[in-house]
Amino acid sequence: MCRPVIGLDGCHIKGPYPGQLLSAVAVDSNNDLEIDKQYHYTFISDQQKHMYRNFKKKHPGKALKGMLQSTVRSSTIEMYKKAAEDLKEYDSEAYKWMEKAPHPMHWCKAYFSPHTKCDMIVNNLCESFNSHILEARDKPIISLLQKARELMMERIQKRKAAMTRYPHSTGPLIRKIIEDRIEESFQWFPQFNGIDGYQVKCPRNSQFAVNLKKKSCTCRIWELSGLPCTHAIAAIKQTENDPHEMIAECHYKRLFLQVYNNVLQPISSQLL
Repeated sequence: MCRPVIGLDGCHIKGPYPGQLLSAVAVDSNNDLEIDKQYHYTFISDQQKHMYRNFKKKHPGKALKGMLQSTVRSSTIEMYKKAAEDLKEYDSEAYKWMEKAPHPMHWCKAYFSPHTKCDMIVNNLCESFNSHILEARDKPIISLLQKARELMMERIQKRKAAMTRYPHSTGPLIRKIIEDRIEESFQWFPQFNGIDGYQVKCPRNSQFAVNLKKKSCTCRIWELSGLPCTHAIAAIKQTENDPHEMIAECHYKRLFLQVYNNVLQPISSQLL
């Protein structure tokens, strides 16, 4: 039910009991945090963040940071090559450093598989989890795990209750992404081919091909995330379809509620 994506991370245990707590966190239907049993996972380990920390030691500055981020966020091979070429022209040594980095399949959207329906490039989901259990991290290991279990039991219950009350077919985070893209879509102009295809242009002469039946766009954002991009939404608005309903199955509220049916069971103390 969750998307097959797992974030892996470790956080330091605080207080007089040194060590590290390792966590594995998955993404639910509202782009939030959850764990579920799945196979064929994609693992997120923050290679992009570590890559930039190493990059800026030798190549500091906002301009180079922005150019590296452009390569990381490129959603097609063509966009990646263009961003890499721009970096090369601006600073050849920075480009050489990037070329020696691990293969971009580990840190660039252009090489991500559409199977996961997740285009995250940072491991914020694990950082959020580590922050959520902060008050448990200064305890001895047994007490730490017990407190973390209680915090997660409460979190699951609250999220399920909140989503049950939410009046729409998708969660609030997903709905906001779609609403923002609807606003942005007004600058794009679709031209219908008579069947399922649209050629979508903007005043700056950018152009993309959208196929509503396949739920695809040549920018690849729709395939990567499972959410229609601005170009696709411009085309969708020419039809009777609702952009909020042109999403991958994994993003629907009903899937969220199914995931959160897997609750943590209460336990009694050792004295009973």
